[in-house]
Amino acid sequence: MNKPTVFISYSHKDEVWKDRLLPQLKALEQAGRVTVWDDRKIDGGDKWYPEIKEAMERAAVAVCLITPDYLASHFCVKEEVPYLLERCENDGLVFIPLLARPCTWLERLAKDNYRGARRVFAWSFYSQGTSERATSADQFINAALEWFGDEHPMMGSPWDKGERLAQLARREKTLLLLDGMEPLQSPPAYERGKVKDPALATLVEELARENNGLCVITTRETIADLNEYEFVVPPSGGSVTSESDRLKAELQTVTSESDRLKAELQTVRQINLELLSPEAGRALLRVGDVRGTDEELERATEDFGRHALALNLLAAYLQDIPGHHISAAAQIPDLDVPEAEGRRPRRLIAAFEQKFGEGPEVEALRLLGLFDRPADGASIAALREAPIIPGLTDHIQTSSAADWLRALQRLRKYKLIAAESHHDNWVRHQKPPQLSRKPRNCSGKYIKGKCYSLLLFSIPAEDFFIAICFLIDRNTRRRWSDLTICTR
Repeated sequence: MNKPTVFISYSHKDEVWKDRLLPQLKALEQAGRVTVWDDRKIDGGDKWYPEIKEAMERAAVAVCLITPDYLASHFCVKEEVPYLLERCENDGLVFIPLLARPCTWLERLAKDNYRGARRVFAWSFYSQGTSERATSADQFINAALEWFGDEHPMMGSPWDKGERLAQLARREKTLLLLDGMEPLQSPPAYERGKVKDPALATLVEELARENNGLCVITTRETIADLNEYEFVVPPSGGSVTSESDRLKAELQTVTSESDRLKAELQTVRQINLELLSPEAGRALLRVGDVRGTDEELERATEDFGRHALALNLLAAYLQDIPGHHISAAAQIPDLDVPEAEGRRPRRLIAAFEQKFGEGPEVEALRLLGLFDRPADGASIAALREAPIIPGLTDHIQTSSAADWLRALQRLRKYKLIAAESHHDNWVRHQKPPQLSRKPRNCSGKYIKGKCYSLLLFSIPAEDFFIAICFLIDRNTRRRWSDLTICTR
C-alpha cells in the first residue's frame, strides 16, 4: 500500500525550523505510516522544478512553515502555495500552515494600532459566481446603516440614506470594502459604469468628496460617477536646477485657486489589476504545468501582454502539446486587433476555435456569450430547441444530452468555462483572472477577458497597507458578508 506523502514547503532561510519539524514526523515515517518529502531530496541539475511538482502532485498533506522569509519568497508564495491550495480544493489535500516566526507585517500593523482603522465593514454584491445577483443596494444600505448605529435605518429616501451612511462612516476612521459592484452599474450600451442605485451612488460620491478613512471597491467596470474625483499624476517637468525653477514649476502646477481646489478633489485612485508582473506570469504558467526556463516563461508572459486570462488559457492550450513546453506558444498566430479590444485573450480564443473546428464547443461558447451573467440551464435548453439558429445551434440542436455534456466537459478541461457549481446547476463564466465574456461586436467568435479594478478613496500612502491585509482574504473565496467585523 502506498504511504501518504507529507510535503514540506519552506524558505531555505528557515532550514532550522524545518529541522525542528522533521523529528516530529520521523516517528510516523519510521512506523511506515507516511513519507516525508522536502526539496533537499532533489539531486543537483536542471530537473528540480518537475521533481517539486511531482512531489506536490502525490502529496496527501502539505505543511507550510510561515515566516517573514517564507512570505517574501517569490517561489513559495507564487508557485507552491497556489498549486497546493488548488489541490486542497479539488483533491482534498490537507493544507497545514504553521506559524514558525511572527510575520513582521502583522506585528507592524498591530503595533501601529491597525493604522488607525477603528471600524471595518465589508459587503459583497455578487457572491462569487453563484446564482445570487444583487439588483439593488437596499439590503446593503439598510444593514450598513444599522451596523453603523443609525436610529432609523429603514426610513428616508435612497438619497437621504446614502448621505446618512456616508456621514456615519466619516465619524471614525473606517475601512469600507464593497465587492463586486458591477451588477449595480449601467451596462456598456447605456451610461457605461454609472451606479444605478441612487443610495449607493450617493454614498460613493459623498465618500469621494470627503472621507478620512478608506473605501475599497472591486468591479469589472470603472465607476463613471467618480471620474471627476480620479487622481491624476501631474506630468514630469524635468529636473529642477534652481530655486527659481522650483517656484516656476510650482506655479505651472497650480496656476489658480480653482486649480488648487480641483487638485484637492482628486481623491479617487484606480488600479487596473488586469496585467501581471513577469514573475507572476511565470508563476501562473508554472502552476499550469507549462515547462521552460524562468527566462522563457517570463518572455512568453510579455509576449502575451502580461494578461492573466490569456496566460491561463495559454497554459490550458499547451496541455495537449507533448512536453507542455512554452516554445510551442510561438506557433499561435497573433491577431491584428487593438489591445483595448482584448487582443491577447482573443488570440487564444481564436487558437481554441481553430482547434475545435465548427462544432458544439464553439457553439456553446457563442451561446454563453449572449449572457452578461451566469447562464441557467433552462435558458440554454430553450436556445438549443428547434428550430436551428443558423451559426449558433447548427450542431448542438441535434446533439444528444451525452454529446452536450461531453462538449461542456471539454470546455471545462481547457478552462474556457468554470467547473460545475456546487450551489446549483448553472453553467457559468469563470470569474477573473479566468473570466471569459464575449464582446457583442465580434460576430460570436471571441470571448473577451474582463478584469477587476480597485477604486481607492481619500487614501494617504501610509494607509494603503491595511487594505491589502484585509483583501488577502479574497483568495480564500470567502464572501465579504462573512467578514463584516469591527476591529479595535
